[in-house]
Amino acid sequence: MKFLLALLPFVSSAVKTIRANASTATLAATAECQGSVIAGAKACGGGVVSDCNNKYVKLDSGFAQCKQIHDNCLTSEMCIEANLNAFILAPLGANACPPGTRSITEKESCAAAGGVIHKLYGKSVGRGISVGSGGRCNDMSWGWIPLGCSVQSGFWNGGPGDWATHFKTSGSNCPHKSLYQLVCKNLDHLEKNVILAPLGATECPSGTSTPKDKTSCGKASQFIHNEYGKSVSRGVQVGSGGKCNDMSWGWIPLGCSVQSGFWKGGPGDWAPHFKTSGSNCPHKSLYQLVCVAA
Repeated sequence: MKFLLALLPFVSSAVKTIRANASTATLAATAECQGSVIAGAKACGGGVVSDCNNKYVKLDSGFAQCKQIHDNCLTSEMCIEANLNAFILAPLGANACPPGTRSITEKESCAAAGGVIHKLYGKSVGRGISVGSGGRCNDMSWGWIPLGCSVQSGFWNGGPGDWATHFKTSGSNCPHKSLYQLVCKNLDHLEKNVILAPLGATECPSGTSTPKDKTSCGKASQFIHNEYGKSVSRGVQVGSGGKCNDMSWGWIPLGCSVQSGFWKGGPGDWAPHFKTSGSNCPHKSLYQLVCVAA
């Protein structure tokens, strides 16, 4: 017993040394991991921080590696900031992702992608991811939800969706035309600097702004048309003024937008609009602001 007691100081010292070494190693890993992301989180989306891009964006499994590093030494905010351009929303009611993107096929990837979309559009969502299958067209249940990963970002019966993330594994694929949007992995995210604000929004998400003139509006809108596979016959429509709910320019947000939503059962034609002045109370389900990264 005395012999064991005599050994205790040496054991205690060895344990402290091991803990100190482990702590030093953890701090070193933390510094390395945080340095690669914190130093260029914003630039990562623009494709100028190769290390960040490789670790945090180009992940087929959907954030698995990002989350692993996050669990060790990053906050979820950092993880999300490094991936803001990795996902886009398909048009309302679409049952497939647009060209240049691909669908998300795993629940975990869907949950992570939904979190990025919520962050990008400034949405606070009270529900976690909902997983389901089956349903029939127009059944007001899972038949309304597209196959794959989506968010309830639109409108139905006069009310907005809550932006909750949904993952549908099998069944019908005839989603409600104005309530759900597929979340799609953006294959060209390193060149992406133009996004659409939510339907009915009066301002662009944080870190972006709407083009300030007709020419830049036309260029940004063309990027959106190409990204979503839209062929548009009208050029940039320029106007001003209007009153709320006047079924004219009062329905259109200030700045640059596209007519991408629905009204009275029919889809918009995606024509670009540039409103120079006047009211800013756009139709809640017809126009989306075109926003360019700052």
